[in-house]
Amino acid sequence: ALTPNVAKDTTKASTAQFGIEGRTSFIEGVRSYATLAAERELSGDSRVIRFSQTSAPTIVNQWDVSREKETYGRFTSGMNIDLWEGATLNTTISRTFGREGGQESGLQLGFKMGM
Repeated sequence: ALTPNVAKDTTKASTAQFGIEGRTSFIEGVRSYATLAAERELSGDSRVIRFSQTSAPTIVNQWDVSREKETYGRFTSGMNIDLWEGATLNTTISRTFGREGGQESGLQLGFKMGM
């Protein structure tokens, strides 16, 4: 059987943001927000991914994944919905734009309950 040997990979990144955020409550119990920000990679994120087949461990394949220190945009939007006294549903969606090497997208869903 062909199975890969994959080297351990770690990622460390630091970013900073500067932008504007707006908040509103159109419906009772629903609070929404949107953020438009410039985000800057402070540390860069260059790494090399290496792997080989267990049947040929001396043939090592690798590729570079590099991310330069750059500035790009990020749009984030979300809402907090009161379900009942002490319980809230939280949603957030985020997307980058103008980022070299691919965009980031994210979605979060949370439930908060106080006792």
